[in-house]
Amino acid sequence: MKRWLPLGMILALILAAACCLSGTAIAPEDFTGTWYSAADGSVYVFREGIIECEAHQIPVSGDTIFSGAYSFSRDSIVIFAVGADGLEEAQELYLIRSRNGDRLCGNPDGTGTVYFYRNAAAVSY
Repeated sequence: MKRWLPLGMILALILAAACCLSGTAIAPEDFTGTWYSAADGSVYVFREGIIECEAHQIPVSGDTIFSGAYSFSRDSIVIFAVGADGLEEAQELYLIRSRNGDRLCGNPDGTGTVYFYRNAAAVSY
């Protein structure tokens, strides 16, 4: 009987580790790429903490386009961007994945306001 106790404990630890690792991991790279504004369909490019958008930008020197910045934080990003209404406040956005495509929402459960869609066809403004 004493031999089964260590074996049972090892099996329990393996199952616990498998449960912990089975969740969907979110990495900073998941936020990079092209996103479409839910407000007006404008194309925003998220890359290396910088946001670029031809339609909404702050004038800077040279050919550089600057439309905002973002910072990754475990399962979300904090974003500061130029939008349709000009400069906007910092907003924490969560990546929500679904069959219809990725979206960036203000709530971690995917409810509430959607700010960006990964798929242009999902935008309805």
